[in-house]
Amino acid sequence: MLRDAREARGIALDQAERETRIRAKYISAIEDDKPAILPGPVYARGFVRNYAAYLGVDVNEALELFDEQSQPTRNKIRAARGEPIPVKKEEPASKKYSIQPLSKDPIDTRVRYGSSYIAVSLLALPLIILFYYVYSVYAGPNRAVPIPTPVVRPPTVAVMVLPSVVPSDVLTGTGDFNTPTVHIPQSPGVPQPTNAAGGQPTSELQAGDDITVQVDITRDAWMRVFVDGVQQYNGTLAKGSSRKWTGKATVRIHTGRADSVTVTVNSSNRGPMGSPNNLIVIKEWNSDGTEKLIR
Repeated sequence: MLRDAREARGIALDQAERETRIRAKYISAIEDDKPAILPGPVYARGFVRNYAAYLGVDVNEALELFDEQSQPTRNKIRAARGEPIPVKKEEPASKKYSIQPLSKDPIDTRVRYGSSYIAVSLLALPLIILFYYVYSVYAGPNRAVPIPTPVVRPPTVAVMVLPSVVPSDVLTGTGDFNTPTVHIPQSPGVPQPTNAAGGQPTSELQAGDDITVQVDITRDAWMRVFVDGVQQYNGTLAKGSSRKWTGKATVRIHTGRADSVTVTVNSSNRGPMGSPNNLIVIKEWNSDGTEKLIR
């Protein structure tokens, strides 16, 4: 009867729980005729009374049906013997039960369960010691910490090209430590770097209406590309890949691996954007034929 009333009103269990402050499992127990789940006869009758009043169902009828289905065994025995069953005085439907604690003073359970706590503590301590010993014996050798292998990288050797003519006062090796100067003659036919990043262009940059920049990647390299001030790419290009961008005024490239990015500007090979000693490079090429090193 109560379930039909709730469903007819379109009320869900969680809504009824919030509005009546009766837990949903107790509402389900009342609707499913399972009084054994309810906390006790007094509380159960209070739940039925409040729930029936909330749904607009006759409270006395709901309590009568509940008592018939949940009456104690002694009442059933009395009914079987034909003895009269005590009738409880009905209370007004508007009255609701208010459950209050017997005392406002908190109960100190330490006095009541102190000996139990001490016994459990004395029993747990040797068990913990035994477990630690067994774990150390059987699991100890398997918990070896791996030793990292150091990676030794060879030093980078930079060759300094000196002019073919060295002043005589330098060759004398005079100084505080009398250190001689080694003269490395310039090899003929070897092009020299002409930009700050260490690139070796094979031809001059020509001016034009547009500016086209192509990059060829020799090792995975991150870069960010701006064409005419607008970002067109931001990511990592894989080794062996090639990309090209064309702008009306400028093309700017910011890379974190300048020695692995070979640049061709308007069909003019400009070489790598930088050297191993200068990996983070920002360059900009203009349509008027200029190359600007930002960083």
